[in-house]
Amino acid sequence: MAKIRLFGVDIVVSEDDRHGRSSVPFTSDDQTQSSPPKKGHKLAGKRKHHILGEEKKRSVKNRVSDSAPEIPPELLRVVERREGVTEPVFLYQKKLEHSDTTKTHNRLFVNKRERLEKFLNEEESRIVNDTTKGLEKIVCVDARGNLYHLGLKIWPSLSQMVINSEWFKLVKENNVEHGDWIQIWGYRDMGRLCFAINFKRSPIS
Repeated sequence: MAKIRLFGVDIVVSEDDRHGRSSVPFTSDDQTQSSPPKKGHKLAGKRKHHILGEEKKRSVKNRVSDSAPEIPPELLRVVERREGVTEPVFLYQKKLEHSDTTKTHNRLFVNKRERLEKFLNEEESRIVNDTTKGLEKIVCVDARGNLYHLGLKIWPSLSQMVINSEWFKLVKENNVEHGDWIQIWGYRDMGRLCFAINFKRSPIS
């Protein structure tokens, strides 16, 4: 510490004041802003961008796979032979397993049934889910104009929806084999549930 006499008055001056230095530490915001970003922050940002990119890709893929195909013209003509029928709505498609094509099993496992269930009215849904027999004698047409009567029910033991009744007859008369694809549209004739079915040998793109 030092004393300085100025205009007849003694003033005490510290060493820091004499040399023009402040005793307060330097902690301005400029120092924080000028510091380079940490490497960890950059990596976290890149990882977040990568995750968002992968989620976007999966979302696009799901939209494509869930898109509804158009009903083949020849099958649509068969449906429209009857006056007053509703416009066919796509319900389901599947690559057939071996068990879907055998006489012994005589049934089609419906593994993704959301669209089909949504197409059913309240009474049909109750019959399918709450009764042993399920829906019977559902009118079904193929692209050649042949008519079949199918059943639709839930197997309680597996909680699995199946299409049965004249299913194997439909398979046999259309020369369907393991690995072929089935496409199903639903429509209504005078309010009654009907199916229009198409088979494809080549994979569906």
